[in-house]
Amino acid sequence: MEIWKPIKGFEGRYEVSNNGNVRSLVNAKGTVRKEPVIKSAFQQHNGYISVTLWKDGEGFCERVHRLVAEAFIPNPNNYPVVNHIDENKQNNCVNNLEWSTQKDNCNWGSRNSKIMETRNANHTSNCCKPIVGTDKQGNKVTFESVSEAGRALAGTKDSKVTADMIFRVLNGERKSTLGFTWKYV
Repeated sequence: MEIWKPIKGFEGRYEVSNNGNVRSLVNAKGTVRKEPVIKSAFQQHNGYISVTLWKDGEGFCERVHRLVAEAFIPNPNNYPVVNHIDENKQNNCVNNLEWSTQKDNCNWGSRNSKIMETRNANHTSNCCKPIVGTDKQGNKVTFESVSEAGRALAGTKDSKVTADMIFRVLNGERKSTLGFTWKYV
């Protein structure tokens, strides 16, 4: 059964349901509707579902999962983050949400293992490829891997930072680093 509650700060204008729907109680002119209308939601670039709520001629983009949590889930510890238990950002039903700390939210579920899988896949495919660096005078230096180049060129700097800077050139994020342009052999 769908239960509706007023949205804090928009009382009398909008309501949110335990199923993750948002409805408007007034029209664009602020006149009360005979029947509430479900708002169209949209997916943001980061995957979260949002709606635009209007008040006094100003639009506010609000994430639906946060509206649901604020209306239906007590937050006695005053946690700042709403976690999707099933890791699906489109599932905004109240039984899929919980208040959380930022740290707990970041460590929840399979997020970290997915990140490591991606890093390992990129690392495996790129870390052991030979690379060549060309300086402004056209001199070339060749290394068996980005890691080797990072260690050799780091000097007093951190070799991991140096390797990361080289990776950025190889990935097209930078034009050069340490006075070299870099390419895979």
